[in-house]
Amino acid sequence: MNQPVGETILEIQRSLEAFLNCYRTYLAIATDPEACDFVFGNPHEMPLPEIGDAIARWAAPRSERWFEYKGSEPATVAAVIRSLRSRVGIEFDAADIAMTTGAVGAIVRGDMGYEAVRPGGTFYVLVRSPIADDVAFAALLTEHDVYVLPGAAFELPRWFRIS
Repeated sequence: MNQPVGETILEIQRSLEAFLNCYRTYLAIATDPEACDFVFGNPHEMPLPEIGDAIARWAAPRSERWFEYKGSEPATVAAVIRSLRSRVGIEFDAADIAMTTGAVGAIVRGDMGYEAVRPGGTFYVLVRSPIADDVAFAALLTEHDVYVLPGAAFELPRWFRIS
């Protein structure tokens, strides 16, 4: 990649500004009970047949691992890179893309410097709090719209649970 990741993120953010402004306007108008909401389609119309066909085609499992949680599979990452390059006009490297079932993928892999444990058969991850007071850390995260369950809630102080 030719530039720091932070600059790339700012480029992406600038490219999305028109959409975000439209969305902010939509949110303001959508709360009006008299407004007719056709932004995402008419809720009284049947969906396009192609949508139903796609759901039917991909909902049927094709292997025993069809519905498992998956990470960054090479073919998927390549498709995302092609799409992003086409849409925002900037280069992406495979290392820039982390396909996860949520934002916890980078935490689990240790990319963010947290100690993490993913108990088998669960949808959550236990992460060691970077400060001794896991409740205070969870409260700090809420100031950034990140919501976790402090370990103190389930007798695991200094840890938090994220899903």
